[in-house]
This record gives sequence, C-alpha cells and structure tokens, in this order.
Amino acid sequence: MSLRRTATCILLTAAFATAPPAVRALDSGPTGLEPGPDRPRIGLVLSGGGARGAAHIGVLRVLDELRVPVDYVAGTSMGSIIGGLYASGMSPDEMERAIAGIDWAGVFDDAPPRRDRPFRRKEEDHVPLFQFEVGWNRGGFSLPSGLISGQKLDYLLRNLTLPVYTVSDFDLLPVPFRAVAADLADGEAVVLGEGDLTMAMRASMAIPGAFTPVNLDGRLLVDGGMAMNLPVQVVKDLGADLVIAVDIGTPAGEMQPGQNMLGVVMRTLDLLSKKNVAEQKALLGPRDLLLVPDMGPVTTAGFDRLTESVRRGEETARAHAFELLAFAVSEDEYAAHRTARRKPLRPRPIVDEIVLDGFSRIPEAMVRSRLRTQVGDTLQAERLQDELDEIYRIGEVSRVDARLKRLDGRDALTYSAQEKSWGPTYIRLGLALESNLDGEGDFTLLVNHRRAFVNRYGGEWRNRVALGSRQGISTDFYQPLDYRGRWFINPILFNERTRRDLYIASDLRLPFKENRSITILAFGRNLGHFGEIRAAYSRGFVRLAEQLTVEAEPLTRQRGGAHLRLTVDKLDHAFLPRSGAFLVARLDLLRKDLGGEDDYDLASLEVRQAFPLGSGTVLLRGRVTGDLGSEIPFWDQPRLGGFSGMAGLEKDELQGDNTVFGSLTVYRRLGGPSPVAGRGLYVGASLETGAAAPLMSGLTLDTMRLGATAFLGVDTLLGPFFLGWGWADRGRTAAYLVLGLPY
Repeated sequence: MSLRRTATCILLTAAFATAPPAVRALDSGPTGLEPGPDRPRIGLVLSGGGARGAAHIGVLRVLDELRVPVDYVAGTSMGSIIGGLYASGMSPDEMERAIAGIDWAGVFDDAPPRRDRPFRRKEEDHVPLFQFEVGWNRGGFSLPSGLISGQKLDYLLRNLTLPVYTVSDFDLLPVPFRAVAADLADGEAVVLGEGDLTMAMRASMAIPGAFTPVNLDGRLLVDGGMAMNLPVQVVKDLGADLVIAVDIGTPAGEMQPGQNMLGVVMRTLDLLSKKNVAEQKALLGPRDLLLVPDMGPVTTAGFDRLTESVRRGEETARAHAFELLAFAVSEDEYAAHRTARRKPLRPRPIVDEIVLDGFSRIPEAMVRSRLRTQVGDTLQAERLQDELDEIYRIGEVSRVDARLKRLDGRDALTYSAQEKSWGPTYIRLGLALESNLDGEGDFTLLVNHRRAFVNRYGGEWRNRVALGSRQGISTDFYQPLDYRGRWFINPILFNERTRRDLYIASDLRLPFKENRSITILAFGRNLGHFGEIRAAYSRGFVRLAEQLTVEAEPLTRQRGGAHLRLTVDKLDHAFLPRSGAFLVARLDLLRKDLGGEDDYDLASLEVRQAFPLGSGTVLLRGRVTGDLGSEIPFWDQPRLGGFSGMAGLEKDELQGDNTVFGSLTVYRRLGGPSPVAGRGLYVGASLETGAAAPLMSGLTLDTMRLGATAFLGVDTLLGPFFLGWGWADRGRTAAYLVLGLPY
C-alpha cells in the first residue's frame, strides 16, 4: 500500500472515530455541519470522455458513502449521460447495472441484429454486393450521412428516465441538471435546461463524425466537448457555492494503439477540448475540488471496459476521501437529502393517445399494423422496443423514436421517424473475384438497382446487371399482399451467360458457354423475419455452345418446371457467423407438360449451424442433392469443388446427379474493427468431405473425397476477403484469393 493511501486510511479512521454523531469538518473547508438551507450548495461537474465517463459512477458511489450531497449537476457528452441519469433519481448501483447490461457494439449500429432483419434483405447478403448503398433521384446521386442516428441509445435513455418523463424543466428533476452541447453553426456552447431530457443528453453526446447532429428548436447540436467539456461555469450559474469537478479526458500525448474509427474521432474531439477545459479549471476556487481519475488502459472508445472504468473512478474518489469529507453532512441531513432526491417511482403510464409523425412514403396504416400498443394499454418498455425495431425493419427510415409526453393531462405516445433522405431509389455495386493463384479465376462486377415503396403495400422493383466472367441481366418485382408483408407474389426475369467446364477427368475438361433465359412467377409467405416458403412456375431455355469446336451447333433445350423452396436464415453474420442456423430445402420438378423438353427431378437440402466455442466459432455445413430416380442433364447437375467447398479441387470438378458435402470449420476473430482489420480479421481452418455419383447408392465412404482448408479472412465494406490454401486427397492442393461471395 502506498504511503499516501496509508495516510489517508489513518486520517479517515481518526475523522470518523472522533466526530460522533456527525462528521467533523476540516478547518480550511466548509463546515458541512449546518443542515438545511444554510449549508453551502454543492455542484457536481462531469466531463466528457466516452467510455472513460463510466468513472463518474464510481465517484458518485463514494460521494454517497461519504454523505456528500449533490445539489446541482452539469455534464458534457458521456458526463451528461451519467449526470442526467443521476439527476433523474438513479443510484450509482442502478446506473452501473444499467450500463453493464447494454450491448454497446449494438448501440453504435442503428440496424437491428442481422437475425432480426427482414428476410428479403438477408437474401441480399448472399450476393456479392458492397455493404453500402447510394441514393439516385432526379437530382443525381446522393449519399447517406454514414453516421449513427443513435436511435438505440435514445431508446435506452428514454427507458431509464421513464420515471421523470413528465418533467420538462430540468430544475424540477430530483437534482437540478444541465447538459452542455455545441451549436454546429458557430461552435458555441449551448446549455440545455429544459425540454426532452433524453434528447438533451443525446445532443450533448452527438459526437461529430460518428453520430448525426440533433435538431433542437431549429439548431443542429453536437457533442459539447468542443465548446465546454468541463462545465464548471454552468453549476456556478445554477447557484453552487462549492464545486466538485471530475475530468476524465485523455491526457495529451496518451493514445492507445489499434484504435478503431470511433476511437479516433473521440480522441480528436478530446484534443479539441483541451483549451476550454483549461479555461473551466481556472474558474475553480481554493475550496473547490478537482478529481482526475487515472484511467490506465481505458480509452474513450473502450466500452468493453466499463466495469474497470467505474472501478478507477471509485479508486480515485477514495484516494481523495479526506478532501471530500469537507463536503460531507450529518447522517440525518444526508438521509433527508437522499429521500428528496429519490422520488418514488410513478406507476406505469397509461397510453391515452397514439400519434405518428414523420411518415410520408410509408403509409400510416402500415406503421400501425406493426404496433401492439393500443390506446388504453399500460406502457411496456420491452414491447415498445420491439415496435421500434418493427418500424425500422420496414426499411425506409434512417431513425425512429418513441416518446411519451404529457399533454393536457393525457399521456400521448408519439412514434416519430426520419425517412431516408437518399431514397427511395438505391444503387449498390458488387464484386466477386475468385482466383486459384495459378492463372485461373473468375471476375464479376455487379450493379444492383432497387426502387422501394412503388406502392402503398411496399412493392419493390429490383434490377441487376452482371459483367465479367458471368454476364447477365435480371429484373424482379416483389409485391407484398398486405401491410404486414406476410404474403407476396414475385415475378422474375433473367438472362445470363457464363463459361463452364465439364470435367471428364481431373486433368481433362471440356469448356463450354452456357446461356440461360428464364421467367419465373413465384408466390409465397414470409415466416416472420427468419425465413420464407415459396412455390414457383418457371419457363425458359438453356443454350450450350462447346468452345473447342467452332463449327459445333449450339444445343438449345426448353425448360419448364414447378418449384418449391423453404429457406430459414437465423445466422448473425452471412459468411462468418458467431451463432445461428441456416437451412434451404428445395424441390425442382422439370416437366415436358410444363413447357420443357426433359423430365427430371432434383431435390436438395443445405444446412449450416454456427455456435461459439470459447473465443472461437465452430461452423458445421452439410449439403445433399438427389435426382429422385430421374436422370439430370449435365448442365443442371449439382457441382462441388473450389474455395466454397472442397478447396483442394478445381472449381466444379465433382459433378453428378447426386452429391453430398460436409465440413467442420473452426475460426477465430483476431481483431477489428479497424482500418487494417476492417470490420473483423479472422483466421480459420476446416475439414471437408464430399462426393458426386450418378446414383445415390454410389455415395459411399469409399467414394468420399477428403480435404482441408486454412484461411485468413477480413470482413470489409466491399465484402469478405480471403487468402486460403486447400488440400484434397490424392495429392491435390490449391491456393486462393477470394473477394466477395461466390456468384
């Protein structure tokens, strides 16, 4: 134990032992003994600092233990979040439990988790499209802000401050409170003392470059750190006689390596605040107290270390307990203060009215069809969150919020939205590259066009063009048949050209060109957000041209068939999941009496299951296809081989009427998000087995091929990027460079 810590303990023991029934005050400080209105008023100042701001909770815990009353509180950025929650009546223990239960990675992503997204959007995850879109309208191209709207943080704060939802004057909170933001127009500090408590806290933490600005009373407000990160003057203006200020900013020159983009933005803001922090510190008097916690490795973006941040704040406050005793009051006076601050919880409010605001492209009837809360219901926080997620899943809003407001003695629940300013027409590019690093590979560039909300039921028109190794054009119109989108019809037209190889042996192949032109009419039902079942009729042709013999006439065959497909997708990530399952079961019946020239059947089942194993992930994959006793033309036969299955073999090397494939893959995330590691850097390996045979009886242990794969992968905005090496029995190996998903 340090000399200072030992001395502090001795002094504390002496202070408590010699001062019954009240704490004896220091001669040089305020007496702290005069209960009632005559005692000095204490103002608490909480600075911004991102995840380091959780240290404020530790400081508040020690203040409570030492019986130091807080009469006013002002905060900036994360300090405004902690200060606002404290002012609303939460205890330090309640705040720590609340922040510990928050998925902070999810808070900084407006979209719901992938497993909860609409199935049609999940389908696009299996196409090699970039993970961003641009809008296209009469004015040309427009870009999304690229910033976080913060709607999940809004909801969390609204839920936590629900007991004071009727308070619009922050002086009437259990502890008078001020949040400090900055006006984006001139950079001046804006002190918020009335209005919507949640939005005041959010405006104070609207980090430029990360969160969208908050519009309050016609002003665009951003994080107050750039204007007044340690608002000492604010609590003095409120009437504080004594000030306890807590500065958790990052010291100049201190920067942790490997910061992600959010960390870089927050660190930049921290540096910009140094001057105004120094100006505010100069306002502290000799009887005021400044606490500067040693945050160690906790960075502004270290939201995975909030518990450590709380502990470090608590340790700092305890190290200054001797000074803090100068602010303490008697047990009786503090008990009265605590009782006044902790207002009794109100009963859950009853919803007297439901108001929709900000919906123009989206029909109000569609929004109301997603709401379970009705007039006369008791407000339920969990249900409200589900409703906000449902509205967001409609797809045309960049932000959605719900606020309960007291109007003329009635509780009005308002659902407000900001529709995408860059919609409703969207363009996405895509790229699929697979090379075996031996001079062979495929390269395809995609352009995807989507027009949302063609009609009131949310009809969607989608067009796609592919250029490169695989060329084609497709168009489809997806039409929900009700406001909830349960039933749908989906006509599709496509024409594509590609080059394929028919393997006669492992070292002998016949190259040919394939042209498919198909029209499909599908009807189906969505199974919530996790899947769909659809039935379809198709009609078209397949044209094959053998490339080695120029004089050979192309072979053209008409196709007509009926199709049934069930898809379930509960993966939390499309290609490197941590958990979840995926299933596709389909039956294709090609018939002459349906317009084709051949009769054959094809049934297939594909499953994937991911589950965490310690810090790693195990992914099981299986796929089986069968001809149901028919004979499948070679152009429609299932294939195996390549990086996505049996990587030691050439792409599509194994082909037959019946196939089976299975793999066990283990991988681990090494880092990310960061400019180098993208959204995630992974390393992994797999064991594989598979076979193809003309008859199902030919799929035996003796015919199964064995293989293995090792890979390094990066999850980027352009899609997955892999460097891999594959091995197969009989001495086969291959190296791969892959960008994007197979197409």
